[in-house]
Amino acid sequence: MNGQKYRYRPMALALCLCGAGSVGWADDILNVSVNTSSLEGQANSEVFVELVDGSGTGNGNNTATMNGFSLGGGAVGAVDPFNTFGGASGSMSSTVSMTDSSPDNQFAQLLTPGATLSFNLDLTTFVEPGPIPDGLFMFFTDPNGNSIATTSDPSGFNSLFAVTFNSAQPAVLNYDSKLVSVTSSAPAAAPEIDPASALGAFTLLAGFLAVLRGRRPR
Repeated sequence: MNGQKYRYRPMALALCLCGAGSVGWADDILNVSVNTSSLEGQANSEVFVELVDGSGTGNGNNTATMNGFSLGGGAVGAVDPFNTFGGASGSMSSTVSMTDSSPDNQFAQLLTPGATLSFNLDLTTFVEPGPIPDGLFMFFTDPNGNSIATTSDPSGFNSLFAVTFNSAQPAVLNYDSKLVSVTSSAPAAAPEIDPASALGAFTLLAGFLAVLRGRRPR
């Protein structure tokens, strides 16, 4: 760890939503599974989960809870104190809790990956009154801080997936369907969210995220 917050640099503010599938869920509990076999056995790999408050005020109206972690033969390491900030706490050894109590909130933990990383993601689904929604992003890096893969994330940050809280049934944007799976724990998925609505909301959110990252000390 180098004592700096996050390893990615901001890209352009105007982003297009390309190469991502958008799915609406009737329930707010998702099952996430990441193929980590390319990093299997590499100590000091790292997981990042970022929750952005679209209001920019840290109003704390949405939360994300992660539990039921399974590392597919891997092992958790220490929580990264330099890259864990805002309303984030806990550990992958038990439960990780996040709230958008700051404009930008992030959890980060080192691990030695196994073949897969899977967990349950329990989300609230409050919608901001303004134009920019809350959003959640997941990133995964090797011991040198390089992304596990070059994904279709249009921001250039190589996030594995994103959740955009633009309705009571948030859009799940999967940027590498071969590497990551995000499914609902509900018996059936809700109808598709309007793609135009998801595009507009995510474009605003991604631009706001880039601004927040640009303000972080390096």
